[in-house]
Amino acid sequence: MTSISDSNSITSFNSYIPSENTYHLPLIERKQQKLHKLLGNGFLLDVSQSEIQSKGFEALIQSKIPLTYFLISLIKNYSSELLFFYLDVEQYDRTIFADAESQLAEAERIYKMYLLTSSPLEINVPCTTKNIVSKLMEEGRLKKCFEHAKTHVSQLLSERYREQKSEIFNNICNNVITKKEVDNILEIMKPYFPRDSTTDSIEVLVSELVYKFCENRLNKF
Repeated sequence: MTSISDSNSITSFNSYIPSENTYHLPLIERKQQKLHKLLGNGFLLDVSQSEIQSKGFEALIQSKIPLTYFLISLIKNYSSELLFFYLDVEQYDRTIFADAESQLAEAERIYKMYLLTSSPLEINVPCTTKNIVSKLMEEGRLKKCFEHAKTHVSQLLSERYREQKSEIFNNICNNVITKKEVDNILEIMKPYFPRDSTTDSIEVLVSELVYKFCENRLNKF
């Protein structure tokens, strides 16, 4: 196997975009089914403000509108890679891979995107954390190889949330979302979506990830 620290294996920014990313939101999925029975499909349920205030980042990460505003604040502060890493690892942890090779390929994609030195969206974690991930991967211990890094990033995101929560709550009213509200926030997000570009850049990569986030988290009508 090629060493995970081999930077020569990086080719194009396109290889960093996950082929599929869907989010599991247990706080609201069951309630959403009940809401559809009562009001039809014209509404979406979100995590309530009180739940987020009570449970903090644990609830925020399962939300739609609040997490989108949180992403905007992270982009403005040049730290959106923290959220994208966390969501990628969440998806990785839940995925049932067809075989060890496909699991290793996805683990390498995440590592090369966020943890490899000078990678496109390198996250700010200690070298010891990166070394733990690399060692586990090289030993073939893939199931929980990102657990230590994910815990560290979760703490960083929790700190960012506490710093930004007043701004987030200023933009949300209730936990029942209409299509108009989704359309409004998509308009706000449009400047961060991909634009025509013939070059690879970190900005292009971030815009692709932002678009994929909105597509999965908000495009439910």
